[in-house]
Amino acid sequence: TRIFYVYGPGQRGTSLIPHIIDCVRKVEKLRAKEKQSEVEMTILYQEFKAKYKEKVSDKKFAEEFALELRKAMLDCKYLSKEDRANFEKEINK
Repeated sequence: TRIFYVYGPGQRGTSLIPHIIDCVRKVEKLRAKEKQSEVEMTILYQEFKAKYKEKVSDKKFAEEFALELRKAMLDCKYLSKEDRANFEKEINK
């Protein structure tokens, strides 16, 4: 009786261990992309804040900016149905 199989070179990619290794690699790539996105968003936020420093605290500017941001987000294919509905509702007020 064999409790587990031996893993080695030439193992089918669909077997358990190669599948786990492949999943770990994919997760690592996604985490690297996530980190890069965080860095890019931080830079964009800092640039925005530096450029519009005096306007950031202006309530009217903040409301207009939020509205335009919601309009732009409607084009995002990853936006959930719930968020899309909320954004459309706020835009059509």
